[in-house]
Amino acid sequence: MRLLHTSDLHLGIKLLDVDLLDDQKHILNEILGVAKKEKVDALLISGDIYDVSVPRVEAVELLNEFITKANEDGLQIFAISGNHDQAERLSFGNKVMGKAGIHISGQYKKDGGKITLSDKYGKINFFLLPYIKPINVRTEFQIEESISYNEAAAKAVENFSIDKSERNILLAHQFVTGGMTCESETIQVGNTDQVDADIFDGFDYVALGHLHTPQIVANNEKIRYSGSPLKLSFSEAKKDKVCCLIEAKEKGNLTIKEIPLRPLRDLSILKGSYKELVDNAELKEKYSEHYLRVELTDETDIPYVKEKLKTIYKNTIDVSYQRQSQKMKGLNSQIKEIKELSDLDLIKMFFKEQTAKDLSKRQEKYLIQALDEMEGEK
Repeated sequence: MRLLHTSDLHLGIKLLDVDLLDDQKHILNEILGVAKKEKVDALLISGDIYDVSVPRVEAVELLNEFITKANEDGLQIFAISGNHDQAERLSFGNKVMGKAGIHISGQYKKDGGKITLSDKYGKINFFLLPYIKPINVRTEFQIEESISYNEAAAKAVENFSIDKSERNILLAHQFVTGGMTCESETIQVGNTDQVDADIFDGFDYVALGHLHTPQIVANNEKIRYSGSPLKLSFSEAKKDKVCCLIEAKEKGNLTIKEIPLRPLRDLSILKGSYKELVDNAELKEKYSEHYLRVELTDETDIPYVKEKLKTIYKNTIDVSYQRQSQKMKGLNSQIKEIKELSDLDLIKMFFKEQTAKDLSKRQEKYLIQALDEMEGEK
């Protein structure tokens, strides 16, 4: 069975007030294109389908269009809610949609919402673990004392009915210890929401969501984040985006391949002087369509600089100055001058700063003698 893992769609998100809906529509079509080309049987979406708990109409319509196309292409769809989603909204109509091969788990279930498919190698079980907080598990199991995120996730997974002789796939949306974060994620203060990777030892593949950078966890290639299909912050400017193709043959024979995704517009950071950026033909050709953060090194402000840059780089989103201030320049100059002073001059300068007086002739004489003696002892 061939599976395609993606997550963190964040439909409806804006990048510094720039609407990314067209970019998201493009990337969802890219994912469907990969699924068709690679003859995928099932699509795994590991949470944060929407960017906010009450998404705008356009985002809901985009998801509807995406799921409809995927279903028409014959894909089984497995999806869970993330910390940005409202569980109850995503759970609406899930029993009816499940009959059509669209399995969406918004709310946590004790049994993991187990769904079993079959191929020529036998059964393959899918367990759906939407984003959970300790209170969700405490309520389900009537636990009175407080528990950590790690204890909650461990309790939830322990309760799943897993036959280890069969192939088992888990979708989960949690922050697994050791994961690499970036600016566009929502992480608990103090990383209290982390869970240990060994919780997932019983699964053949764990399709994680929550962290936006593609990565394996705990050096186990079968526990991994696909990452978000789009760059959602400038901290991701130099990171490539992928979806993960999993081929599950007989038990123990599973291969994983990362498939690159091509955005409608890339996201980049440009740094240099205003003149360098507007005169460089190579830069203009390469970055004219990119979403840009421009970091100018000019020492003086340029009037209407963003508007001017947008005539060349039309998707310039943010402009800032990364300059060495005049004050810092003055300080550097002063440091250079101080380094060139003799020991005697340094002490005289220090004495004057502390007392507002110059050394007397007599004091200077004793000081010279002391410095000479120290030099002789070296």
